[in-house]
This record gives sequence, structure tokens and C-alpha cells, in this order.
Amino acid sequence: MAENKKDVELIWHGKYAKIEGGEYGIIVRVVDVFGNNTNKALKVKVR
Repeated sequence: MAENKKDVELIWHGKYAKIEGGEYGIIVRVVDVFGNNTNKALKVKVR
């Protein structure tokens, strides 16, 4: 557990694939050092 902001490190987990251009819906999930999490659904355009 991080004792202060200097001890915090970013852990990245992601999956990806090469996709065709178009509009897609994605979900981003963030979990903080205290175990709180949130999800956000977004629309993105790929060219």
C-alpha cells in the first residue's frame, strides 16, 4: 500500500486488436490505491 503520493505507481492492463475505422464504444475502468473503482463508457472514432 502506498504511504504517500511518491510511492504510487501506475499499473496498466489493456487488451487491444487492430480494428477497422469507425465509431466504437469502449469502457474504461480505473481502480485507485484504496481499492475504489469506477467505470466510464465512451464513444471513440477510429480513422
